[in-house]
Amino acid sequence: MVPKSTMKRIPSIIFIILCLSFLACKKEKKTTTEPALKDSDKYYYLDAVIKPYLFKTGSYWVFENDSTGVLDSVIVTSTQTGFYQTYPAVHGNPGGSHVEFYKMNLKSCLTNTYYNHYLAGNSIKLNGGGEYGENGQSMYAANSPVGTEFSGMSIDSKFSTLTLKNNHFTNVDKVKIIAANQRKHEFTNDTYLYFTSAVGLIKKETLLGLNNIESWSIKRWHVIK
Repeated sequence: MVPKSTMKRIPSIIFIILCLSFLACKKEKKTTTEPALKDSDKYYYLDAVIKPYLFKTGSYWVFENDSTGVLDSVIVTSTQTGFYQTYPAVHGNPGGSHVEFYKMNLKSCLTNTYYNHYLAGNSIKLNGGGEYGENGQSMYAANSPVGTEFSGMSIDSKFSTLTLKNNHFTNVDKVKIIAANQRKHEFTNDTYLYFTSAVGLIKKETLLGLNNIESWSIKRWHVIK
């Protein structure tokens, strides 16, 4: 969500139509095959607290730059599900546990960029994946207390209510990403992210410098669960 100073404000419906038009003939990607169970195998499934953040193909969110009024629509173009092992099978070791994941492939219509939100356990990563779940940067841990920290991500604060663009939300978590502490460098700058289970990500604040914050707030959305 990077504003373009020369871009005129376009009604959000245009973004949505343009981004959804190519989805009509595109099938949702799903890899749901689970490896055959063995007595020695351990399987870890998605936590109940993260499941409200699973959105299907065709879901979209329209964000507005709080300073310029420029709009960006973010759309789920496809999803993938499956399991990854926590570490490889080598030197006679049978390998690690099997962890369930859910990947939402996303597109920003404003910048024409693609990325993903990768859910496993109770967490969400930005651009997650890999054979052993090694890729991506943590960006949220659902149902975690304030002060929870992991790999540059921390639960900064919680709001019982929050109003954005005349939209009222409840039970909002504010997350801080410290760019210098990332395990995988996905965020260029320190960033604040706001999440709620009904909608997902609803606000993003990027710290560009002293007293210089790029802020985007959700304007409207349509989620499919």
